[in-house]
Amino acid sequence: MLDLLLTNGVVRTFDTTGRAEAVGIADGRIRYVGTTEDAPTARRTIDLRGRLLTPGIIDSHNHLLLGFDPDAVSLEGAPDLTEVRRRIGAHAAARPDLDWICAENAVYSVVTGRRPNAADLRGLTDRPVFITTYDQHSVWLNDAALRVLGIDRGTQIPWGRPEFDDYGVPTGWVTDFYTSAMTRAGLAGLQRDIPMYSPDRRYRRITSSLEMATASGITTVVEPQVPLAELDLMYRARAEGRMNSRVITALFHPVGADAAFRRDLREAVDGAPV
Repeated sequence: MLDLLLTNGVVRTFDTTGRAEAVGIADGRIRYVGTTEDAPTARRTIDLRGRLLTPGIIDSHNHLLLGFDPDAVSLEGAPDLTEVRRRIGAHAAARPDLDWICAENAVYSVVTGRRPNAADLRGLTDRPVFITTYDQHSVWLNDAALRVLGIDRGTQIPWGRPEFDDYGVPTGWVTDFYTSAMTRAGLAGLQRDIPMYSPDRRYRRITSSLEMATASGITTVVEPQVPLAELDLMYRARAEGRMNSRVITALFHPVGADAAFRRDLREAVDGAPV
């Protein structure tokens, strides 16, 4: 007796010698692949009505932690500064409840011949603006964000490297963001100041990414860079039944990590819940 029988489908088996139209499942495993006519009985049957049934997709590089944030504005497809300003201005006007205006997926070429800077964002809002680039390696800040974060001449921050002009004044551009942000000190600094990096909003990213993966037929995801500080978000998703796909997490190991970090890494692996 099967638990579930899927019938009357076009089953892709990658076996060129035969044809299948039914799949039977029992105890969480596939127990039958063949014709509908010859299929065993099942407690539950679903008629696929000729639709395709295919093995799940394994995505070997999927940043679940970089999923969409509904409280941030996406700059994907914004080709120039005019469109960037339009989207950020509209988001700021529509969301007076937000202390920070956050945006994602900016491209470096929105201005020509130089990097974007804080001056490019003036006149849009009095609130601090925090923008990440599409590759997550740089951040673009406005004047208000520089003030709130205390970034001035020569200031160092744990989650990136502020850029300064020839007079030592911060431009609003921050490099080396992603690798710095994944350290414990970097993430702690972001979570202290930037609402987009709160644990709850980061968790919401993970779960929405997992839902999108499952809806797209992705049954296994490899998350290639998970910082130790956010590993508990993965455990939370599993405990709450939100991990719809199998997830393989690769722990982030920064270059030049000291012995204490390596011990933490070892403990995280050895102490992982089963």
